[in-house]
Amino acid sequence: MKRYPVFKTMKFLGSTSLVTFVLFILTNTATNHYFPSEIGTVLSINEVLSVYFIIVLSCLVTELLFKGVTNSSTYKWLHSPWMYYLAVTLLLAMFCYVAWVRASQPIQNGLWLDYTTLPLSAVLYCLFRQTFGLIRIKKTDVI
Repeated sequence: MKRYPVFKTMKFLGSTSLVTFVLFILTNTATNHYFPSEIGTVLSINEVLSVYFIIVLSCLVTELLFKGVTNSSTYKWLHSPWMYYLAVTLLLAMFCYVAWVRASQPIQNGLWLDYTTLPLSAVLYCLFRQTFGLIRIKKTDVI
């Protein structure tokens, strides 16, 4: 079974779009909870596109690094995207958490979401990436 050439691009763009959508829903829910006076605030298209560009750029860099590691490595455990993405993001989140503990300032108004955004984005991206990977396309399905 052969996939058509645009499948990887569709999988990547679909995964990043879903990650952006879920993060905006999470942000909107947190904003409505912590700042009820800003419930009617609408995001501009520039804000959405800039966040989407940041997510696409970071996922593209990690995707290229993942491909480079899997092509040059013989270790089986490095061929799992879950291990690769989560190890890196949990390490970065740990550094952020340690920096917060050293500063010992109380987290106010939902800023705790900032410390969980990176691991949450990595889990969502891997989940959507695996979900799009389950889609099997046959030659007869191509237009």
